[in-house]
Amino acid sequence: MGNRIRALLKELGKTQRELARAIGLTEAAVSRHCSGIDAPDVETKDRMAKFLGVTVEDLRVREQHKTGPNTIPARLDRLAFEKALERKGISAAELARQVGLTRQSISLSLAGRSLPRPATLRRLARILDVDPNELIIADASVSEVTPDPVTLSPKRSPRRRKA
Repeated sequence: MGNRIRALLKELGKTQRELARAIGLTEAAVSRHCSGIDAPDVETKDRMAKFLGVTVEDLRVREQHKTGPNTIPARLDRLAFEKALERKGISAAELARQVGLTRQSISLSLAGRSLPRPATLRRLARILDVDPNELIIADASVSEVTPDPVTLSPKRSPRRRKA
């Protein structure tokens, strides 16, 4: 959700500070929501959505598909994934163990119900010896425009709070 909030703020030419003041939060709280450290409660999501001119569902898009200014709704290409597994000679369960995922999370991704995070997708691709973009396809049912390549830039880790 944080990526989506940041993208919408950028589109509107607004800052996190302006969002914080408009919805009655501290800048630090908005920053934590935008970086993914904390999730906003239901009331805060409502106020954010109203400020950003979208519905709460539009804010949740990131939870289903990676979104942002350079990304599009996408899903794993099951056929390409299975061919890569076959070339490598390993099972999906073995791949899941090597990447640190459950077999169920791989199954959900292959069924189109979730998309791995970019770092996880890069690890999957590295183990399978393929380009990460070969494992994903644009979800044409969601996007009617010609898509740009999916962004797979490294994600910065959120800062840990000091105890």
